[in-house]
Amino acid sequence: MIQFENNDEKRPLQRDQFETLYRRIQDAPDGFDLDRLPPDADPYPTLLSVHPRFEVNEDTGIITETEDATTTRLADTANEPDDEERTEPEGLDVYSDALLLVDALERHDVTDLPELDTDALMNIYTLLSDVQRDANDFRKEVADVLLNRLHHDRPISGQYGSVQRTSRRNRSLKD
Repeated sequence: MIQFENNDEKRPLQRDQFETLYRRIQDAPDGFDLDRLPPDADPYPTLLSVHPRFEVNEDTGIITETEDATTTRLADTANEPDDEERTEPEGLDVYSDALLLVDALERHDVTDLPELDTDALMNIYTLLSDVQRDANDFRKEVADVLLNRLHHDRPISGQYGSVQRTSRRNRSLKD
């Protein structure tokens, strides 16, 4: 559990997030770019940098694991420019599941599925199912709100596509 200095906010840290960051650091030969971290993930590299084998290069924004002890103990993110403040949405399961899925997809060569081991396939399949279920639930919530804003047969276009409200009637003949 961490507590922030500027306010009374407390947030539990997740072990699997540390493990994921550690794997990402190990997989990156030149270090892991801290800009690739999701929103609100600053405590993870900060705590890792306290360990003598992890070093944060503040100029390049990279965290690396070294063989020898380092002098860097904390990641100073106070001087980094914040172009856009991003926060992890609370209570939205699809967000954390999607992050875990992206991590799994980046770690495995999914272009050749028969070559993956059973554990990797099982993890990817489970994460895909979780993301699908959570995305469908959230999609229904968004659709309910969006339906109130759409007029019949008038499409609305956005950055990623367009939507249009339509209605259907089932007709059947009766004797």
